[in-house]
Amino acid sequence: AHERMSAARAHAIGMVQEVVPDDELAATAHALAAKIASQPTLSVQATVRAIWYAQEMGYRNALDVARAVVFQGTSAEALAEGNAMFSSGKRIDWRLR
Repeated sequence: AHERMSAARAHAIGMVQEVVPDDELAATAHALAAKIASQPTLSVQATVRAIWYAQEMGYRNALDVARAVVFQGTSAEALAEGNAMFSSGKRIDWRLR
């Protein structure tokens, strides 16, 4: 929390997935945000909540709320939306450039 790390080092240890020049940062962030926004809403919300819980709670407490998070992300509506997207061939290539 108090030590500085170069972008290259953060990338090398897996802390970040991609490092781009300053002039490409806004466009890259926008493209990634668009990919996330194109996914089923309930599943994205469940993923974000899971990340928040993992950061804010201890291991045991996070496990206690995991069932609710998983239930939200795997509701009939979310599963149907994901299946429809998968069947349509609108898959996202998440690999790095």
